[in-house]
Amino acid sequence: MADPELISTIFEGSLIFLIGVFLLFILIKYRKGKSKLKLLVFWIFFFILLAFLLVFISRLTYYRLDVENYPNLLARWFLLRIGWYRFSFALIIVSTYFSFLLKEAIFDSKRNRGMHVFIVLLGIGGIIFSIASPSTAALSDTSYHLGIFLTVFLYVFIVYIEFIIKSTKLYRHIEKTDKTYRNAILSLIIMAYCFISTMLMFVFDRIFFEDPYSIFYYLADVLILVGIVFAYFGYVKPKA
Repeated sequence: MADPELISTIFEGSLIFLIGVFLLFILIKYRKGKSKLKLLVFWIFFFILLAFLLVFISRLTYYRLDVENYPNLLARWFLLRIGWYRFSFALIIVSTYFSFLLKEAIFDSKRNRGMHVFIVLLGIGGIIFSIASPSTAALSDTSYHLGIFLTVFLYVFIVYIEFIIKSTKLYRHIEKTDKTYRNAILSLIIMAYCFISTMLMFVFDRIFFEDPYSIFYYLADVLILVGIVFAYFGYVKPKA
């Protein structure tokens, strides 16, 4: 019988490679024609790539280094937060904040200072909660871990649901003859749905399954890639 750990490692390694390829494509497009919007898309995907890269590193090092009993306390603190995805959660929040900036740049002619402050403070709170909460094998299967998943999901949902609403309104008002612009906005809508669904799949994986690597776990990984692919081919590539 195939080793689930090996399958997951190969799967996520392939995912990281593909995200890295699309990130390189975006960087090339940005260098050809620099724009604030392309740069924001780049940072969104860059921090997602870092988050998955840390998850991948944790698979390769957590048990080999016996992180739970690692002798150096400072190194153990960092390794535990890599091993239990705490830094990855923080990076997802940072990525989502750049999505909020992208939404502002596309749809808001004037910044809503109240909403911006709320998003910043909520993000900072989510990052502190993710990193500062206990990270051990005993405690990470408790409400702490689920609480972090739900906190990150809430942050992603708040940012992207507004993104979806404004994108959908704009999409409906674009002339059907302007296929490039319509496809660009539609691709952002799909990206937003995919990113919300990704965190929801992770929450389902945590709530309904005790064993790692359920179908929801793999669906979350696939949805991230689908969102990136649509954003690139629908929004970034046509604007080059």
